[in-house]
Amino acid sequence: MASREKFLFIPLKSFLLFLALFFAISATLLTILLSAASTATGSNPSSAITLTDGENTGVLGADQQRWFRIMPGEQLHAPGSTRSLTLIYSASHQDPNQFVSMQIFNQDQIQYLDPEGNGQISSSGEGQLIPGQGEEMSQLVWTGPIADGEIDYVQLLNGTDFPLEYWLVNEISSALPQIESEAAVPEPVALVTVGASPSNAATLSPGLSQYRLEPYATRWYTFVQNDVSVADHFQDLNFSLFFTPGDGNRGHNINFELFTAGEISAWHRGDRGQPINFGAGRLVSRDSDPNTGERVWGGTLLRGDTYFVAVENGSDAAIDYWLFDEDVYDPQLGLVPQPAAAPVYVLGDTPQSALPLGEGQNVGGLDPAQEVWYSFTTTNSEADFFVERALTMVVTPDDGNRIHHVNFEVFTADGVRSWSPGGAAIYNVGAGGLVVRDNNLLTGERFWTGWLIEDMLFYVRIRNGSDARVDYWLFTGDVYGPELGQPAAAN
Repeated sequence: MASREKFLFIPLKSFLLFLALFFAISATLLTILLSAASTATGSNPSSAITLTDGENTGVLGADQQRWFRIMPGEQLHAPGSTRSLTLIYSASHQDPNQFVSMQIFNQDQIQYLDPEGNGQISSSGEGQLIPGQGEEMSQLVWTGPIADGEIDYVQLLNGTDFPLEYWLVNEISSALPQIESEAAVPEPVALVTVGASPSNAATLSPGLSQYRLEPYATRWYTFVQNDVSVADHFQDLNFSLFFTPGDGNRGHNINFELFTAGEISAWHRGDRGQPINFGAGRLVSRDSDPNTGERVWGGTLLRGDTYFVAVENGSDAAIDYWLFDEDVYDPQLGLVPQPAAAPVYVLGDTPQSALPLGEGQNVGGLDPAQEVWYSFTTTNSEADFFVERALTMVVTPDDGNRIHHVNFEVFTADGVRSWSPGGAAIYNVGAGGLVVRDNNLLTGERFWTGWLIEDMLFYVRIRNGSDARVDYWLFTGDVYGPELGQPAAAN
């Protein structure tokens, strides 16, 4: 009997030792898993996911952020090369008051964020909202220069109450070669003064804009509302106008008005005799100087929308004015700098002097290294928020290679704000892709289509980067085998 009890005791002891070892290993694994869960991959910059070329897909939970790291490549890129990031995401449940964002940070900016990726710093870039494929999808698009040898970061933020499925597309494109030309500059055929009308409005500078306005003259400004410190779709804004000289009565004839891009577009189409403002300055007293007059306005604007401001001098005397984009008391005005002359550009040579894009056919010719600008405002009789637009360009003569160096690009009004002759590169929201639209071996064709926001101002730039003069026909729409007609006469 004793030997039987000893025989049973040995297996039982082994079983208990095995059971203890099992629980110890399980506890260790559970600790490791919980630790990994607390620092989920991509939840902050230190655990950022390396961004791959092409598509990067996933699901963002409600109020969740995901970080990607853009590593420098092994090979240097051609000068002027750009990176395009397109975030496509499901938006069927999105509330207009909630938002999804894509922001780009460089390595120097990241050090000011806390370990969870939070902090009050400005990003080096932000995706612009572009409608996506159908009513249930949306897109954010960003394009920027490539800095070889540097690490960049991308933050995706889902500020909605619903999980979102997303596709982040990473693409790199090389700049078109810039061909130097000794061709003579064409004689100006039409000149445009910046600020004289909405179609060539001056870009409103952040903070303060100063100018001298002649009697019975109006100066136009345009801006895109985008306060990066406010995440809401609805953003508050104030304007304060100070002008001199004031005589107690002159202020009744001097004011500023605000207009939407849609209202200006309707006025240009002839739908109404005068544009109808949605706000104007009211007379106030903001200092103790009897020689100045003051007007202020405050209201709420939509983030990402284009607006116009008109400063009007309806008096019989020239005035100096100071326009602040905030609610200001007792400012130190100083002297208004006297410009030698208002900027004047050749019609079509710049965004400020862009030609109106006509429906149907737009014809022109470009010498080597020359470009031309067009502008248009999206309209839709069905009053949808998003409008689908298409552009087709035919170029001649083409030798099978020249069309690779002639292209057109589409820009938002905000995208061209920093444009200047010979200045830094600006970034488009779309460009023509190579297609075949006829059986003519002497022509080359490019096509673009996309969804744009209703009643917004957009620009098209056509650039000839080849070594020969070309004639172009730019059509609004998806066009096959068009009748080209006569090319534009060379200057």
